[in-house]
Amino acid sequence: EPELWRRPRFIQESGERTGAEYGSLMHSALQHMDLAGDLTQAGIRRQLDAMVAKEIFTSDEAATLSVKRLAAFYASPIGTRVRRAAKVWRELPFSRLIPIPAELYPASAKPGGAGATGETLLIQGVIDLLFEEADGTLVLVDYKTDSDTSPAKLHNRYGKQIAFYTAAVEQILGQHVDERMLYLLHDGTTLAM
Repeated sequence: EPELWRRPRFIQESGERTGAEYGSLMHSALQHMDLAGDLTQAGIRRQLDAMVAKEIFTSDEAATLSVKRLAAFYASPIGTRVRRAAKVWRELPFSRLIPIPAELYPASAKPGGAGATGETLLIQGVIDLLFEEADGTLVLVDYKTDSDTSPAKLHNRYGKQIAFYTAAVEQILGQHVDERMLYLLHDGTTLAM
């Protein structure tokens, strides 16, 4: 691991993780779970042990993960749909060039919303979960580890992100995204966006 990216030694030794680090670990666990495998708590523990053996996680990182919350996701209605899906994409990276939006750079605005100068903005992201059901329904899911699960705050905080992700999927795949949602790992809430 390059020295530049290492966590400070005092944090490494304390064993404490930031919220962002915990969120990244949960996302990684969800990315690597065998959807055809046992997704009960006991099965997830076995899968995490296998991930430690493959060096996807350290034993310390695996111990940090909430097996209960991971199992709750797979037991939820959305988790059940994922397991039955015809196609599943996890941690799907994308890049798009879009005209600079007027709200980011008002001087570039012209009628119709495109940048007057023709300048573009590079949008990059990683879609946590996208799946297509047997009937062609395309569903975009973004996992969140936020503890504040107020729907109004979540819509305000993540609405534009989900809109960018939806536009990216529709442009890249040429398919309409039928459902967009947040899945809150904190308490198992699913919020339509």
